[in-house]
Amino acid sequence: MLRPIRRRLHIESDGFGGYNEPVVHEILNNIALSTLSSSLIDETSIPPCRIIHWDMGYPMCSNVGDERFIFLTTGKNKWCQWTYQFSHEYCHHAINGKMCGDLGGQMWFEETLCELNSIYQLHLLSTALHDDPRLSYYAPAVREYLDDLLQSHQDLKSELQSHGSVRQWLPLLYQPEYHRGHYHAVACRIFPLFVENPRLWGILRHIGDSRSYPTLDDLLRHLHDTADDSYRDSLDRMINLLS
Repeated sequence: MLRPIRRRLHIESDGFGGYNEPVVHEILNNIALSTLSSSLIDETSIPPCRIIHWDMGYPMCSNVGDERFIFLTTGKNKWCQWTYQFSHEYCHHAINGKMCGDLGGQMWFEETLCELNSIYQLHLLSTALHDDPRLSYYAPAVREYLDDLLQSHQDLKSELQSHGSVRQWLPLLYQPEYHRGHYHAVACRIFPLFVENPRLWGILRHIGDSRSYPTLDDLLRHLHDTADDSYRDSLDRMINLLS
């Protein structure tokens, strides 16, 4: 059954099991709104998308014919999983690249930003639940989920901290396979900058096809050249953390 939750965003509820529709739909709506508003992306500039349940490996965002599909593996009232999975895939959707599955170019950086959006949206959800008398009871559980996530992959975070640069990992990150732990470590490194200045999400609207940039420097130079005054200083600090 197709259920509209937001203009240009629909969920096919079959397969997700019984869930509290008002709450889950509000969570997804807020993620979409936050992602678009922080990055100043016009919703009409990206395709409508459908949210579909599937059990075939990882969640993903894909073009199916003329439509955009977001496939999620979560369900029921697992709010943290809904948030984590949807935030990641909606970030791909907002960037609006080719959705071809190729990990070439700087796709590792796009994957890092999508992991970052999952962390960021869980942070926002925890705050929103705490401030909502109807749902404040659930805020500690979301905070615990987020804290556990932030504490994961400590070995990679220590390696990144000791060497001081993401560039040490580039030969690995350019391989045609996912390195999700590394994406997470980099995302956590730059996470405080996005909390401090949410306008930094403005970089999403300038990326386009992440595969088209031959080097990380090419992408970072492009992002710097297209930045506006609301986040240019934050972007420069992010670039320093990546260098």
